[in-house]
Amino acid sequence: MAEGTQTQNRQLYDDSALFHITDDYRETTSDEYHDFQLFVYCSGGYAKIKIADREYFISDHTGLLVMNNNVLTWLEVSPDFTMKAIFIHGIYLTVDEPDIMSYNFRMSALIESPVVKMTDRDLAFFLETIECIRERLPIHDHMFYRPVLHNLVHIMMCDFYDIHSRQNQAGNSIVYSGRQSMRYFHDFITMLENGSYKSEREVRWYAAKLGITAKYLSEISLDTSGHTASYWINKFTMAEITRLLRNPTLSIKSVGEIMKFKTRSYFSHYVKEHLGLTPMKYRAQTIGKKD
Repeated sequence: MAEGTQTQNRQLYDDSALFHITDDYRETTSDEYHDFQLFVYCSGGYAKIKIADREYFISDHTGLLVMNNNVLTWLEVSPDFTMKAIFIHGIYLTVDEPDIMSYNFRMSALIESPVVKMTDRDLAFFLETIECIRERLPIHDHMFYRPVLHNLVHIMMCDFYDIHSRQNQAGNSIVYSGRQSMRYFHDFITMLENGSYKSEREVRWYAAKLGITAKYLSEISLDTSGHTASYWINKFTMAEITRLLRNPTLSIKSVGEIMKFKTRSYFSHYVKEHLGLTPMKYRAQTIGKKD
C-alpha cells in the first residue's frame, strides 16, 4: 500500500485547542480557559498572586497549579519576572489507573496548597515536557497522537505531585482505607470536576450516585483528604460563585440562576455563610460594581 494511502486511512486528530502554552502571565487570567487547569512555572523574578481569596508569593523555581474553577489574580509582578505556563483541558487530566498514588487525593491536596518549590532538575523536567507537548501537537498523522499527549501530561502531573508530596509529606499523613474507597473518592471528585456542584450540593446526592450512604462518603473523604465531602462540595461551589461574581456582565440574579439556587435570598444566605459577605458586598469589594 502506498504511503499516501496509509496516511489517508489514518484518523487525523488536532487537539491543539485543548492546550495553550504561554510565557505571558497576563494570558493566564483569560476566562477562555475556564475548563482548563493551569500549570505555571516561574524561572525568574517574583510575583504576588491571589487564587480565589488566598494570597501567595511565587519566585524563581516555583511551580503553581490553578484548578479550572479557581480565580487567579496577579497582584504584583517584578520587572524581571519570567515564567512558562500551560493550560490543559480537563479531558487530558483523567487518570483511570487505580495505582497512580491516589491521583485525586493529590489533586485535592493541591487545591489547599497549590505552590511548590522546585530544584533545577524539577524545573528542567517541566520545561522539557512542555516543549515535548508543543512539538507533538502539530503531528496530526501520528497513529497514537492522543495516547502520546496523554502520557506526556501524565508525566508532568506525576512530577508535580512528587514535588508536592516531598514538600508537604502528604503521602505519609493519610491512612488509606482500601482500593474501593479510593475509587469512591476518585469518582466523587470527578463528579465535582465535571460541574455537578452547579446544581447538586447535598452529600446524599453524590452518595446515591455512588451507591453508598452519605455518612460513608464523608468518612471516605475525611480519611482520604482530611476534609469531609461537604467541604469539597462547598469548595468547588464557592470557587465557581466567586468567579462568576467577578464577571461584571452577569447580574447577581443571573449568578444564582446559573448555580441553580431556587431563590435569590437562599443564594445570598449561602454566599454570606461561606464568605462572610453577601454577593452584593463581595462584588462591590472585588470589582467595585453594585447590582
